[in-house]
Amino acid sequence: CYPEQILANKESHQFAGVHVLALVCDDDEMDKRISERSGGDAAATAQVRAMSRDLNQSLRHEVIAKPGALTLLDTTGGSVEETLASARTWIESTLSTDK
Repeated sequence: CYPEQILANKESHQFAGVHVLALVCDDDEMDKRISERSGGDAAATAQVRAMSRDLNQSLRHEVIAKPGALTLLDTTGGSVEETLASARTWIESTLSTDK
């Protein structure tokens, strides 16, 4: 989902800040990943690809007003394990910074 969808939640103002980690990758990598999803061709429709590409590109230009933040994690070429480790590091860093 888009960050503004999260921030539109009426409870979001109750937090000191909303931090979003957006996982992005280049378009070719995204097409490859969509094609490899379970469900085969049904998961790889032109509509799904276009919607995913639009979200991916949009996230690269998003900004969240302070005290929140949007961090991009480019997962192009990274393994699932590397992505998980990077996300874990980001979560731990964000939580320790917010104290």
